[in-house]
Formats: sequence, structure tokens, C-alpha cells
Amino acid sequence: MTDRTRPLLIGYYKETFLMTATEKDAVSRRFAEFAAREGYALGPIVRQELDGKPSRFKHLVSLAERLEAAAVVVSSEADLSTAQRLELTAAKVQILNTSTPP
Repeated sequence: MTDRTRPLLIGYYKETFLMTATEKDAVSRRFAEFAAREGYALGPIVRQELDGKPSRFKHLVSLAERLEAAAVVVSSEADLSTAQRLELTAAKVQILNTSTPP
């Protein structure tokens, strides 16, 4: 259950070539630590896989709008293209990065 007394944060990252389960878990932990430190409630984490599945980005935008997320956190600047950043901004979703202060 998500704590709705704090603003909702959704995680998003792109899987990299040969990314291990341990590395994926580390990204999830980094998102959880970031959310706790910055005062957010961490909701779902959306992972863009490399296996040819359709883009998960549209799902991310839909999820952020449906859940009224305050922000999306990414693990690196490379996780979102400029067009994707503009689409999230147009949806009034703040974009945060675990490696830089908000």
C-alpha cells in the first residue's frame, strides 16, 4: 500500500546490456532510498527492457497521470530522451534524478 500522506514518486529506468538482477535490485534500492530521503512515497517502478518489448514509456505516462504522481525518478539522464522529458513535463510530472539534488 502506498503512503498517500507523502507525494507519490514513480521510478523509471532503462535496462542496460547485460544488466544483472543484482544491478536491477540496486536501482530499486536507490529509488527507495531517494524517496525516503526526499520525502516521497515510492510507488511502482517501471523498467524499459531490452528484449524488444514495446516501449514502457507510454505506460509510465499513463500510470503517472492515473495515480496523480508528483514526480518520476530516473537513475540517470540517459533514461529519458528530450521528447520523453517534454511529454512528462506536459503531463505536469516533475522529473528527478537519483544522482542530482531536486
